[in-house]
Amino acid sequence: MTKEVHVQPHILDSVLRDPERPVTYIPNDLIQNAPLSLGAVGLLSELLAAAGDWSIEDARAAELERRATGLPPEDIDELLAELDAAGYVRIVDVP
Repeated sequence: MTKEVHVQPHILDSVLRDPERPVTYIPNDLIQNAPLSLGAVGLLSELLAAAGDWSIEDARAAELERRATGLPPEDIDELLAELDAAGYVRIVDVP
């Protein structure tokens, strides 16, 4: 079973997207005052730029590729659990 991540609507509503350019404006408060680790803030930024829906499987594949190049690991599942616990995202099973 595949899982998808959906950013909570109140978080998505706090960002602005430029309709003419591929730019997402994230409020400073969302980044600076978030009760999240730096890794979770980075992942949240990635999710917001992706307009809220995101494939966990693609992220896991990218993480394996990252580790294969010798870069330090980031546990995607751990970061997603942190975002879920803080109420920023919802993780759903997709058949």
